[in-house]
Amino acid sequence: METTPAPVMATTPSGSQTYEEKYMETYTQVYSINRAFVGGQKEIFTQILNTPPLYIKFNITPKYYYGEKTVDIGLHSERIVNTSYPSPNAWFLVKVYDAGNSELAEEQGFNKQHGVTTKQEFMIRAPGNYRVEMSGNEVIAEVRILTGKS
Repeated sequence: METTPAPVMATTPSGSQTYEEKYMETYTQVYSINRAFVGGQKEIFTQILNTPPLYIKFNITPKYYYGEKTVDIGLHSERIVNTSYPSPNAWFLVKVYDAGNSELAEEQGFNKQHGVTTKQEFMIRAPGNYRVEMSGNEVIAEVRILTGKS
């Protein structure tokens, strides 16, 4: 006689949390977007920061080009391979200004004069009145701005 094993129930140990749940206990989300940026479009957000830090997280998906190329030309192993690469015109920039005197407090980005890391985060730790400018080209940007809980 064949027996069917009892189903195994997957449970999360009590008291354990995901990374997202843990940091949402420490921070309050004050702004969120997920949209395409084309032709240098800008998005501006202002925040009076009474409870530092101003925590900015972004994840960039650049436009990709797909094609084929020949490798090992002239050799016995010559073949055509599929290739993909991000658009050289894809970029994204986050600038944080002191809204009172327009001084640049921090700048991070993707491509151009910045690296090609698509997922980044940084903090402004001093209280103040800030203007966050986001701009880009040929990217989809998911941006979340958080502050410390009061």
